Amino acid sequence: MQLWMISVSLSFYLLKAGLCLPADEGSGDWNDTTNIFLDPESDLVLTSPNYPQDYNPSMKKVWRVTTASNYRIALTFSTIQLEPIFDSLLVISDGVTVNSSYINTWNTTLSCFELELMMITDDTVEYQGFHATLSTQYVHTASNDSANSQMTNTSSTFTMTRMFLSVCDRLLDKDNLQTISDSGDATNSEETSSNMVLMLETFALELANNIDASNASVFSYTSENLDMHIDAVPNDVIASVTSLYLEQEDLDFQCPTAVLSGDVKVVTVIPKTLHVSMSSQLEDGTNSTSIIFGSYITSLSVTSDKTIDFSDDPVEISIRHLQAFGDGYHAVCAFWKFSNNSTGGIWSTDGCEVVISETSKTVCRCNHLTNFAILMRVSPESPVLSVADATALEVLTFLLTSLSIISLVLTILTYIYLRIWNTRRNIVHINLASSLATAQILYLCLIERTENDLGCTFSAVILQYIFTVSFSWMLLEGVYLLMVSHSSLIRKNPQTSIYIAVGWATPLVFVAIPFIYTPSSYGSEEACWLDTNVIWAFVTPILFVIAVNVFVLTAVIKIFLNLKANSCKSKKHQLRSSIRAVLLMLPLMGLTWIFGLVASFDKSNFFAYMFVIFNSSQGICIFLQLIVFNDEIRKLYKMRYVQRGTNSTFITSASFASGHQTKKSFLT
Repeated sequence: MQLWMISVSLSFYLLKAGLCLPADEGSGDWNDTTNIFLDPESDLVLTSPNYPQDYNPSMKKVWRVTTASNYRIALTFSTIQLEPIFDSLLVISDGVTVNSSYINTWNTTLSCFELELMMITDDTVEYQGFHATLSTQYVHTASNDSANSQMTNTSSTFTMTRMFLSVCDRLLDKDNLQTISDSGDATNSEETSSNMVLMLETFALELANNIDASNASVFSYTSENLDMHIDAVPNDVIASVTSLYLEQEDLDFQCPTAVLSGDVKVVTVIPKTLHVSMSSQLEDGTNSTSIIFGSYITSLSVTSDKTIDFSDDPVEISIRHLQAFGDGYHAVCAFWKFSNNSTGGIWSTDGCEVVISETSKTVCRCNHLTNFAILMRVSPESPVLSVADATALEVLTFLLTSLSIISLVLTILTYIYLRIWNTRRNIVHINLASSLATAQILYLCLIERTENDLGCTFSAVILQYIFTVSFSWMLLEGVYLLMVSHSSLIRKNPQTSIYIAVGWATPLVFVAIPFIYTPSSYGSEEACWLDTNVIWAFVTPILFVIAVNVFVLTAVIKIFLNLKANSCKSKKHQLRSSIRAVLLMLPLMGLTWIFGLVASFDKSNFFAYMFVIFNSSQGICIFLQLIVFNDEIRKLYKMRYVQRGTNSTFITSASFASGHQTKKSFLT
């Protein structure tokens, strides 16, 4: 056993034995003693001498605080600044002495019936001292001495308990666990973690035995690395309900009361970091590399006056996930089976089954209680991103999307600056650029704004609409290209108003129908987006746009190759021209979304990278095609600056704006 485990275990057994610091610590000749009676009707501020200035050197001061019967004294520190080691502030609550260094870590209120503060300073360095607030808490207690004695002992136990748990909290810090892991091999680290789980569970059960359930006492400790809760349910409550339900931040628990008797205590312990160092090996022999922890390790116990058997009436436990898990993971309800092996135990599924598993939680049904965890078995047939891949894709998305937005804005400004924005062809380009830029801006700003449920739902609706609008304009790019490429269709080309109506109004149908049908599918705890129930409303337009534009692109390439200008060229030259035309048209017509469909079946994540790169940079490709590589745009810029004020500028702009370019100009 590691040295820190021996230290913590020793503290635990000292607590069980009822050992504590002597109440008369620091006794001697006291220069100043102040007796305070705390009026239950008002609060009192207590500070060190000279506060907020530095306190006096060589000082010994005592504050003794009492209050009316049936009231407890609540002490809350807002500031404690003492010279380390040499100056001290001792708080004696109901006979238990606590050093201020521990109080500083609690960040909570100390409650007791009798209170003394002792401040001792040396003659060297002085600090600001302390600032505290005294208040009262009314309690229902029996009038006899034995009841008061019982409350005093309970307070002393809780004080020592919090001291012990604060030490455990520090030991459970990830940096400390990493140090322990680095000091030996992996199996030693896993065994140490298993021992820590056992120790915390045993400690919590021992503490629960000292709580009087008839008075519905409750103990709760919450910190960064450790949660411990003891809920005491009196017998009269158990007798009046058929099911006991407990709701906490990380889990919900439901237990049939038919198997319970007398006063009941529900004990929950959640070490929030031990899953990092625990073994994930399942008893069925599944390779541990294909299993990850989906939740915190949770110790759950129920004590009763009789032996509890959940064989016929199992319990249901709903455990929150550490993160959202998609289709590539399968939840496993498992418990830690302690053993003498090198890892201290192994995960087993005996007596437990999955009732339902969602992206954010899993509900388990078990015929016993112990240390549970949700293990996520990685599906071998589904692609799963590693942490490195997920981080790389996230960075690529942010950088390329930002550049794409800038490129789309430059595209729109170019059309406006050159005064060629009012032709049908360029109106289609501008609407595509503006809708896609808006979609990408809103994506970066809204996709993770999940703090407010209503706001997240609204964000999901807006994102679906504006992305569908961009798909609609990609489709219209293909329609316009087909219309002007075929001589028999030129005169049938719809009016500009028809393009605008279809581009902005049609997407409302794909948003309104699923939202009316299931509004709860918009927005979640993980992202302001659509869940799997309505994702078809987003995928369907994509598939339709891809299918139509593939047909359009094929038809246009065929027309392009049949032009007289190309008919005399070699097959190699025709092929090269066709490939160039396809590459230019892919981003404009939204065909890069094909990578997204293929990525769903790609185990190597190659197409996931291709999808992110091409789609996040779609605006960059559009800017290069429509502006940078466009000979007409370059000529307009040159004419605007070289022949400013001449008629040739006006004639060239008007010629470009007319939209009567040759079929070749659309593809080269």
